Amino acid sequence: MDRQMSLHHLLAAYGEAMENGHKELVEVIIRSIKGKINPFGKFAHFGANSAIIEVVPDDAQTIHIVDFDMGQGIQWTPIIKAMGQRRKALRFTSIKKTEEESTSDQWRFEETKKRLVDYTNLFGLRLQVKEMTIEEFPSELR
Repeated sequence: MDRQMSLHHLLAAYGEAMENGHKELVEVIIRSIKGKINPFGKFAHFGANSAIIEVVPDDAQTIHIVDFDMGQGIQWTPIIKAMGQRRKALRFTSIKKTEEESTSDQWRFEETKKRLVDYTNLFGLRLQVKEMTIEEFPSELR
């Protein structure tokens, strides 16, 4: 019942934001709605994070993760915490879809990057976060 009520309020807020032309707010509300109607998204992040943690070799110094939809980065907090306990440096590469999307979403990426770096600092870890297109990515592997 609570989920249905909050979904109702989110839908009303979405309509109001659309009516008033608040594009950024609309995007935030859509992500919240998706979280309410798709709890398997959280399950997918849990499964992926568990698999990553399980396969990290003990002798690895830096863990490089490539993310095709970084969003707000909240899916990486369990990885950051686990790698903090294991004293591993982290490197995230966020793949942006197109050059046009990258300019409009650049503010969001920078905010996500700052949040991830701040959270990683709580564990005394080094974190490198980059954003690039899929075409730029092969040069990253050299």
